[in-house]
Amino acid sequence: MWKGVAAALALLLSQGLAAAALASDREPRVIWQRAALEASGEAARAVALDARGERVAIGGERGVLLGRPGASLERALRRGPVLDLAFLPDAAVLVATAANVYRIGRDGGAERVRIGTGEAAHAVSRIAVGGNLIAVASGSGVHLSRDARVWHRPSPLPRGAAGWVAVRARGASLEVWTWISGQLWTLRVDPTAPLVEAAVAQRVALPLTPRDGGVVDAVFDVPGADTLLLLPSAMLLRASAADGWRVLRPSLPPGAAALRIAHALGCYWLATDTGLVRADTLTGPWQRAAAPAGRLPVLDLAGDGSSLHVAGRQGVLRAVLAEPEAAPPAPPATLGAGDPPITEVHRAALAYLALEPSRMRALRRGAARRGWLPILSVRLGHDRDTVQRREYDESFLSGATRNLFDESRDQARDLAVDLTLSWDLGDAAFHPEEIDVSRESRAVIELRDDVLDEVTQLYFERRRTLGQLAALDPEGADALPLRHRAAELSAGLDAWTGGWFSRRAAAP
Repeated sequence: MWKGVAAALALLLSQGLAAAALASDREPRVIWQRAALEASGEAARAVALDARGERVAIGGERGVLLGRPGASLERALRRGPVLDLAFLPDAAVLVATAANVYRIGRDGGAERVRIGTGEAAHAVSRIAVGGNLIAVASGSGVHLSRDARVWHRPSPLPRGAAGWVAVRARGASLEVWTWISGQLWTLRVDPTAPLVEAAVAQRVALPLTPRDGGVVDAVFDVPGADTLLLLPSAMLLRASAADGWRVLRPSLPPGAAALRIAHALGCYWLATDTGLVRADTLTGPWQRAAAPAGRLPVLDLAGDGSSLHVAGRQGVLRAVLAEPEAAPPAPPATLGAGDPPITEVHRAALAYLALEPSRMRALRRGAARRGWLPILSVRLGHDRDTVQRREYDESFLSGATRNLFDESRDQARDLAVDLTLSWDLGDAAFHPEEIDVSRESRAVIELRDDVLDEVTQLYFERRRTLGQLAALDPEGADALPLRHRAAELSAGLDAWTGGWFSRRAAAP
């Protein structure tokens, strides 16, 4: 019986590995680029693309940057921090900051927008645009507009803070989806009727559990789902409006919470507070994206079929599809013959950055021995005494008077040294600083993992680039970008190893 079970497990394992390999073959190869920001290093909190993908808007701590994707961006608004932004049907940009809402026209001029009365109405956290309808989620609920100047709060929706809002086309009408006071609502709007007329609202029942939290994002009409709702640790999808909800729980990195979801470049992308993850299908498998997007917190996503923009504390990263690789012939024996093994590169990087495991082991040993070391106390004492005496007398001898004077002076100096050794035997069993060493060890392990991941990707990307270069004519026009790319990757490895990689590769 056990032999049969083992054979079945082996068969399932082999099928799983084959499926994983097939999924890896289908995985689109993307190239990550950093957006050319006006101020390098500025953290980004929101990003949006226009309907044609010809303009990108980035919201950061100091305002909004506008321009063409892949080109240098210009400052269009100096108000921040930006919470969300979106392109309007007239090519303007609606921007929600922590204090107010602004509209940036096509000519670059910015004007303040009044959503309603009270501070809650201007506390806008999300903006959605669909058809000729503009919707914002604010502290007082959902507000709708046609031109971003005149706003109306639909009465069928309940009052209360709206977490997010989305707009979709449904036949001849528009649907507004929103999350208000822990409940999901939809509002059907006639695109030809005035917004002041009554619309139809409906509360949507969801199969949620207390640990699932609330809905944080939604996308519509994507492959595999008519409606897809995102929760911090789960997804709800349905194939059509008549179907029930299906619950999916993606395998996210430990401790990660999902924030946004997007379908771009032929696959799904999840923005989490620990990095970007991707999958070919909604059922997974989900895996971290390539560095640096896969290792840094992501706050917003915007993409289409040709690009994906990722906003986070590293600024904005833009992913585009790489040209499909033709199967190159076997590289010559001399290609990369001088490259050190990846294990040596790992050791060199850790040694250069002082991240070797021996460092933490030494700290642990020192903390363990700390309790046996005495507390040394030294006290110095100095005493100084001075005694001075003076005596006066008078004598009369042979008719003459004589005055007698006598003086004495004594000095004493004493120097005392006290040396005290004391032990706290409780620290010998467990020293409190061992907790600090353990915390530092976890931080170093996480940093070491990031470094090794980055070095591994640079190393094998360089090997792939050299393989492509070997299949081309060295004097051809296509070889020059690959040579530059190989040099760029070598420079990256040198930066992580302090120049060791180039010296080691050039050594006989």
